[in-house]
Amino acid sequence: MERPVARKVLADRHVYFSRPPAVSSGSPILCDFGGASVQSSRNRGNVMYDVYRPPEIILDMEWDTKIDIWGLCLMVWRMLEGNHLFSAHKSGALNNEQHLAEMVSLMGPPPLEFLRRSPISQRYWDEEAMPIGLASI
Repeated sequence: MERPVARKVLADRHVYFSRPPAVSSGSPILCDFGGASVQSSRNRGNVMYDVYRPPEIILDMEWDTKIDIWGLCLMVWRMLEGNHLFSAHKSGALNNEQHLAEMVSLMGPPPLEFLRRSPISQRYWDEEAMPIGLASI
C-alpha cells in the first residue's frame, strides 16, 4: 500500500513493473504467480520481462507453457549469480538481434526446423540457418 507497483492495464491483461528483489539472508522463495494461467493452447505475443524472453517470443512464434521453464531458469540464474544471463540490450535499448546473438553464443545456432516456425527468422538467419546480421559478441 505504501509503494504500489506501476502497471499498465491492457484489454486482456495487466502488465506490472518489476522491481529488484530485496536483499535478505533467508532462502529464496518463488512467489507472485498472480499472472500465471494453466493453458494447453498455443499463444502468441510477449508475456515476459525483456531479458527473460525465450527465442519463441523474440521470433514471433507460437508458444505454450514451456516458456515458463525458460523464464524460471533465467530467474534462478539471476538469483544465484546476481546478474542476468543475457543483457539483451544494445546502446541502452532492448535489442532483439543482440538478445539472439547472446543466446547463439551460449547455446549454438538453433535448428532449421525451429527457425522455419518463425515468420521473421529470415531477418537473422538465411534459408540454411546461417546467421546474417546477428550482432557479434
